[in-house]
Amino acid sequence: MYRFVALILVLLLQACAEAPIFSGQEIYDVAAHKALSEIRQWHFEGRMAITSAEDSWSANVEWRHDPEHDTINLSGPLGQGTLLIKLDGSHVSIDDGDGNVEQSDDADSFVMQKLGVFVPVRALVYWVIGLPDPDRSVSELKRGFEQDGWRIDYKEWQSINNQQLPRKLDIQNKRVKLKLVFDQWKVVNG
Repeated sequence: MYRFVALILVLLLQACAEAPIFSGQEIYDVAAHKALSEIRQWHFEGRMAITSAEDSWSANVEWRHDPEHDTINLSGPLGQGTLLIKLDGSHVSIDDGDGNVEQSDDADSFVMQKLGVFVPVRALVYWVIGLPDPDRSVSELKRGFEQDGWRIDYKEWQSINNQQLPRKLDIQNKRVKLKLVFDQWKVVNG
């Protein structure tokens, strides 16, 4: 019995152990983070907040990515207001949680229509793991980069499987500010 209790305590302590966190004060280097492009599948759970002149809201976010598609689950406090976004190339489907599923072949515009603010969801696939979109020009900054009028600022990094992945990320342009906190990562390299 005591061994069982001790085993449970050890497992709980291991589950509570956090990944080492690094400040974003060091200089961001696109080439140094190129190894992140080897990640083929990833999954994170975290929180996000979006602020614009017209609106602001926050949600829990769970995002699963593999080379074929992305599934983004947004939910409000206590699971209220669930929105499920599925991306497959430029095709997107959104389930509002009430059984209503709508589809479009213009992912960014359709997500904007549903969220009420423009979020560059196709570029976010790269930005959330620490990379610029390889199909667009980039200007490096001290803690991130600028791309397509968006400033991507990595506030904190964490070590996951010997790789540096974002812990806190701010993304903003002149109209929208998006903050992401990554609570848990799972990655599979190529």
